[in-house]
This record gives sequence, structure tokens and C-alpha cells, in this order.
Amino acid sequence: MQGFIINLEEDVLVVSSLNDFGEPDGESYFKIEVLTDISCDNKEGNAGEFRL
Repeated sequence: MQGFIINLEEDVLVVSSLNDFGEPDGESYFKIEVLTDISCDNKEGNAGEFRL
């Protein structure tokens, strides 16, 4: 999935999700412990791809 990090709490990552066309597609919530990879592709460090 792709999106922008909205909030990073102690154990939850909140992401504004993007669809395949780069348009907003809701919010996603992830427990930090289930993430295996986060890659960032901008200088601000807030946009990236997330893998579970």
C-alpha cells in the first residue's frame, strides 16, 4: 500500500492511504509490530510504501 504517515504513536501507525492513481482512499491503521518494511521516497520523510 502507499500513503502518507499521519500519526505515529507508541504502537500504532496511522496512514492516509492512496489508491493506484495517487488519489486519497481513506485511512489505514497498523500495529507497529506487524510492519516488516517501510520505504520512503520523498525528502520530508512522510510518504512511502508499507509492507506487512
